[in-house]
Amino acid sequence: MSLQSAKSKLTSEIKKALTEQKNAGAKDGASPQSIVSDYSKTVADAIKAYIESATVVGSATVPPRIGPTPTFGVGNAAGGPEVFSNGKVSFTTNSALKSALDSAQNKSKDEGAKDGASPDSIISTLAKEITEGIHSFATTAMVTIDLPTTPGKPVIGFMMLTSPSPVPPPIPATTMGTVGKGVGNLS
Repeated sequence: MSLQSAKSKLTSEIKKALTEQKNAGAKDGASPQSIVSDYSKTVADAIKAYIESATVVGSATVPPRIGPTPTFGVGNAAGGPEVFSNGKVSFTTNSALKSALDSAQNKSKDEGAKDGASPDSIISTLAKEITEGIHSFATTAMVTIDLPTTPGKPVIGFMMLTSPSPVPPPIPATTMGTVGKGVGNLS
């Protein structure tokens, strides 16, 4: 799924969290800490699900290389571009994101309780702190990909058999189909 496709679900989850926060805060004896914690958990889970729904798209080109092997002579292999398939984004945890959201909400609550508090300033600071939390979280993502190599892709150059004796003439080389694995992160 693309992030664009998942965007409306993220919006509805955040709207739901904010509505629940508002309704919980309207009740007598409401616990601000509990309300903020519930909000932060719901939003952290929604952001994690949103980013993990991304489709990893890209391509790679295998750089040319020359290297002898025990059974083959020298060949200059090059391939690509190949298209990634089965790529995904994942996170080990979203606890740091939840903590960042908790902290941002608690700071804005404390600032709002002060005499002469500026709502615009509070909102601006809250937006910056939430953005920092999301950014820090996103940079902990792990990206995994499968990179298929198309069977029969020509290898530039040739392979030369070094045994048996007498050595036969050089033969053209092609790749065998396989799937490579790759990992990376977001920056």
